Amino acid sequence: MLREYAAASGDNNPLHLNDAAAQRAGHREVIAQGMLSMAFVGRWVTSWCDLHELRSVSSRFTAATPLGSLVSCEGRLGSVHQGALSIDYSVSIDGTDIVTMTGRVVVDAAVLDRMGRS
Repeated sequence: MLREYAAASGDNNPLHLNDAAAQRAGHREVIAQGMLSMAFVGRWVTSWCDLHELRSVSSRFTAATPLGSLVSCEGRLGSVHQGALSIDYSVSIDGTDIVTMTGRVVVDAAVLDRMGRS
C-alpha cells in the first residue's frame, strides 16, 4: 500500500519505502505516509457526511505510524456556529496511548439534522 500511495501521490520519501533510510532516521522500519493517514480520515468523514457538506479538514501529525499498526479515529463534537459544525478528531494506534494525528473537521450543520440529532 505504501508503494502504491507513493506512486499515486508522488511522495517517494525513502522513509516510506526503504527500511535502511527509515532506520537511519530512528525508525525500526518504513513508516506510513502522513497524508495516507489523512486519506483514511477523509474516508472516515465521508462515511457519515456527504462530500458536498464538508467545509474543511485540518491536521497536525504528532507521531509516526509504523507498519502493521491498527489505528482508530475518534471525533468529538465541537461547536455549531454560522451553520457549521466542528468536530475535533484524533487518530491513535490501537492498544497504545500513541496519538499519530489530531485535527478538526468542519461540516455543514445540516449533517446533524440528516443524522437525526440536534
